[in-house]
Amino acid sequence: MRVPNVFSSANQWLIETPERALDQAYRSALKIKEIEDKYFQGRGVSPDNAEYSSRVVGYFQTEVKNYLQNIKVRVIEFNFSRNIVNLAAPSRRRYRRGGDIVVFSDTQSSLIIEKLEFIESVTSKYLSPQGKKDLSPYYNTGIPAENIEKTMKDSKYQRLEGSNPGKENVVPRSFFSSLNRLKQEVDPESTKTEEEIIKQFRESRYQTSLSIRFILILFIIPFFVYQISKAYVVMPALNHYFEAREKVVFLNNDLENEAMMELKEYQEMMEFKSLLGKKEPIKVEEKEKLLKEKVEEIAKDYQKKSLGAIANIFADTLALLSIVLLLVFNRQELAIVKDFLNRIFYNLSDSAKAFILILSTDMFVGFHSPHGWEVILGSFFRHFGLPENENFSNLFIATFPVILDTVFKYWIFRYLNGLSPSSVATYKNMNE
Repeated sequence: MRVPNVFSSANQWLIETPERALDQAYRSALKIKEIEDKYFQGRGVSPDNAEYSSRVVGYFQTEVKNYLQNIKVRVIEFNFSRNIVNLAAPSRRRYRRGGDIVVFSDTQSSLIIEKLEFIESVTSKYLSPQGKKDLSPYYNTGIPAENIEKTMKDSKYQRLEGSNPGKENVVPRSFFSSLNRLKQEVDPESTKTEEEIIKQFRESRYQTSLSIRFILILFIIPFFVYQISKAYVVMPALNHYFEAREKVVFLNNDLENEAMMELKEYQEMMEFKSLLGKKEPIKVEEKEKLLKEKVEEIAKDYQKKSLGAIANIFADTLALLSIVLLLVFNRQELAIVKDFLNRIFYNLSDSAKAFILILSTDMFVGFHSPHGWEVILGSFFRHFGLPENENFSNLFIATFPVILDTVFKYWIFRYLNGLSPSSVATYKNMNE
């Protein structure tokens, strides 16, 4: 194929990209509409709009979530590619197809507008009314978008009403939430109170179960990725690699010194038992034979440790990559977990909050924390087979806890002092 033909094909593919991306988004919107019409009476996919079990609704929610994600990606692709095409040919809206020039007609433009409007009408059920905040992070809970937004506003109202971050309130923040709750309870015209309480309970239950499940996934999947990749992928590959090459026995001088100390202790123990009379005096030839066997045993052990340290680098990298992928592709669950943890923390009593704050600060930046950091750094060096660097350890212990303490105090002053001034006051009193 000649170079001009290659450029022509690439140019044609680029120009057709907006139409192709929009068609894919439109087809995904049609699939969502089909699910809504067939199983949810034309309304949003939610447990409130159909009499199905939670598993059945969860299946449909997963399908719709995938379609929404595809729509989001294809619309971005449509806008981006359209800008590129317009930039390349701003003075004309046409492209070549089979050697002929095809000009975008009014019919084609109206068709594009119709598809965009249809896509917006379908996805708007899962977006906030302003269209600025994507509420799909809460979509897996099975809560309609309008109810989720109201719940988010209510939770923020309970924590932030009458308060500004970094400033203490003239009126306690709990006064407004109590007054609002009392008004709802005594208002004779408030006919939706029980229904709202049931919906709030259902939302809280979905969020709690989903948060606990996602937290467990964040721990379990990286753990199994680390164990399986190290045992069945990395270690066999390293053993195969070093079979035909010089074997790695000691990665650093520290491991070699440990092996020498172990051999020296073994030799001294033999002599000690011989002097105590527990063993007959060992001849020189037999002693050399035993020492040689012990050296081979120690060499195998430290070779295994060295290869294990190398394998830890690759296995930990894969485990960390799995965590990153979980966080990137599950932003919805991550947002729910964040709101769940915030709700747990801010619903604690002031003394419980102060206890957690003091425990955290004393553990990581307190007077005895350098000993803990020394253990952590030593384990880190041994895990990756690195020689222990005393200068680096001292520098790290002298700087990192200070930085951590500064960030922690800033968080207390900037955010917690505005959200719960009484907790900060209790924390100061307990610290003193």
